[in-house]
Amino acid sequence: MFNSFVDGTKSGIEMTAVCNATGLVPQSEGLGFPPATRFELADVCKPRAAGGTLEKAGVTEVTSSVYRDGRDVPHHLALGTYVVFEGESDYARRCFKEYAMLPDSSGRYAALYRPIHMIGLELGVSVASAALRREPTGAPTGFRSDVAATAKRALKQGEVLDGEGGFCVWGKQVPAERSLAEGLLPLGLAHEVSLKRDLAEGECLKWSDVVYDENDLAVKVRREMEAAFGRPNTVAATRRLRAHPVRTQREPSASNHEQLLDRNPSRDEMLFDHVLDQRLERGPIGFHAVGPGIAAEHVVDLVHVGGKPGQHVAQRAALLHQRERAVSRIAQRVVQALRHERMRPRGHRGG
Repeated sequence: MFNSFVDGTKSGIEMTAVCNATGLVPQSEGLGFPPATRFELADVCKPRAAGGTLEKAGVTEVTSSVYRDGRDVPHHLALGTYVVFEGESDYARRCFKEYAMLPDSSGRYAALYRPIHMIGLELGVSVASAALRREPTGAPTGFRSDVAATAKRALKQGEVLDGEGGFCVWGKQVPAERSLAEGLLPLGLAHEVSLKRDLAEGECLKWSDVVYDENDLAVKVRREMEAAFGRPNTVAATRRLRAHPVRTQREPSASNHEQLLDRNPSRDEMLFDHVLDQRLERGPIGFHAVGPGIAAEHVVDLVHVGGKPGQHVAQRAALLHQRERAVSRIAQRVVQALRHERMRPRGHRGG
């Protein structure tokens, strides 16, 4: 674990989590680790077009606490967190100085930071929030970033990889599109697998470079995720869906447009929660991270999941076109759904 902190792997994993939860994206070549004091953050972590080091705005970066010649960076943030942002107006940029923030030399960008992060204390709060309130500290909203296994040194055919923090590979942040398009090997599965060919130092490993067990649970889950999220794999996912269509069962209800899933109770509940959350936020419903069984990428207001092989039918109810009534509609559907045995949360005893 300590080695993964030093070789950049931990930073790649953390920034990948940030990207997939917030909408930020990785830089094309991943993290650059530019050295910077806390007072230089806004000058260093801004787009190159504005005189900084970033490829563009809206990306992730981690600053180094050590200069390239080995000297320690004074006032570094090795144990801290930060964000750099751009002022959208003259008033906002004036506030950077008035409120004693840390602006760049132009006054257009500024940084906020915390010198420490108390993970040992904060972790317990996150666990309790998830378990007791079903409230995540952060959750993915898309697959934007990945962590690819990358050769630490020249590797030889037949070598067995030793995983995160080992002697063979480290985790490099890469755009998810590149990872899927090139078939890159995720760092988490670069353990106890042997190489099929020689690799140069700095080269990202691919699935085709290693001998792996296709029946391993972790491998199967990863492959399902790639099929669900990867545009290059959309055709393959659709073919699987046609071969194994979602089975549904009609239930008596007051609405002709209501249909409950009858495939996997735990997944059904997750789907219902996903739709409920999006409707209460008055946003469109989209099937993104529900699971590989639902491969539709349509964004609609109301969703009717049909049992026709190879397709999911998005249907709007004619009487429910007005978006301002969305919350009242979903409240009625919650009551109706909770009356059904398959849709009741655990421990529910209500009528």
